[in-house]
Amino acid sequence: MPSQLVLKKRIASTQSLEKIFRAQELISASRITKARQYAQNAMPYADAITKAVRAVSNHASVEHILTNHKRKAKATALLVIASDRGMSGNYTSSIIRQANAQIDKLKADGKNVLLYVSGKRAVSYYNFRNIKLENFWTGNSDAPAPERSQEIAKALVDCFLKTSKNGGVDEVIIVCSEFVNMVLQRPRVIRMLPLQVVDEENADISDSEELGASLSKVAKVKNDVGQEAKKQGVPLYEFEPSPDAVLDAILPRYVSSRIQECMLEAAASETASRQTAMHTAGENANDLVEDLTRKANQARQASITNELSEIVAGAAALQG
Repeated sequence: MPSQLVLKKRIASTQSLEKIFRAQELISASRITKARQYAQNAMPYADAITKAVRAVSNHASVEHILTNHKRKAKATALLVIASDRGMSGNYTSSIIRQANAQIDKLKADGKNVLLYVSGKRAVSYYNFRNIKLENFWTGNSDAPAPERSQEIAKALVDCFLKTSKNGGVDEVIIVCSEFVNMVLQRPRVIRMLPLQVVDEENADISDSEELGASLSKVAKVKNDVGQEAKKQGVPLYEFEPSPDAVLDAILPRYVSSRIQECMLEAAASETASRQTAMHTAGENANDLVEDLTRKANQARQASITNELSEIVAGAAALQG
């Protein structure tokens, strides 16, 4: 059994860690409400611009490069949204595992993957393994600013608009975290480009798992929208100066708003995960302190018993 001095030092250090864990838990608890509010406030704008893009793409009889699906994609840009700080449990590791699984899946299909990363923890992970990053962003993952999402959106759209010969990609996929509730946050994969936009009444075709089933549905919606509009008495749209110009202006804003929505939801997931992790770590530290205190008491009692035995043995030896 360790000595009393060693046990007392371990108890003191564990108690210090417990105070840090409790402080981090309280900080996360104070920030989670604001993070969830920011994520919820971003949803109306994202929904409105989604409906606008749907209206333009459905009512305009043009094929735009950002909405034109390529059946034989050769290159994919993968954006991984992780955290800058640790102490959040398995939040970053689960996203990285999902991203690695997606990379393996894309490479198995014969596609070249260009990796874009947001978050210092994920950047360190890929740099340590000498995995090339096309671009990365760090800082304020728990409170992302709109300027950051606009910068990321511009980089992804520019890469998508390039030709394959110039290092461009045929599709853009995002791996981020989905905030379900305070206890559950799970990674998800979103197909961002080329855009296939429908409203909430239809299936969400942003998820890569539903992409194949949704292509035919989108084509059907786009072909039948004129007839449905006439049946329901809804007037068709007129675009000035042209549908292409409207799409050129609105689609980058749509991509930026969707990325901002993903980053805000990831920030809420990170804060909730950190609060849960710190609460669990504080309880574990408290249990460890109790266990070490028990061992320290046992060591003290054993020391006292040993001293009493030596005194009794010495007294008996003197009497003999």
